Amino acid sequence: MLNGDAPEGSEWEMACSLILGKLGMRPPWPAGPDSAAEWQLAQDLEVLRTAELMVIPLPMPP
Repeated sequence: MLNGDAPEGSEWEMACSLILGKLGMRPPWPAGPDSAAEWQLAQDLEVLRTAELMVIPLPMPP
């Protein structure tokens, strides 16, 4: 951290809090980047699983 006020070793906690917290995840945070990626992939798959397909046809030129 630039200000140096953060306790030593808290970078991962702060990064998760800022990034994953904004994505809707709450503590406990993933143990590492691989776990965070797995969580994000699961979130993406859930969105796709519940999505509906809508096709909007474009008007045909005269």
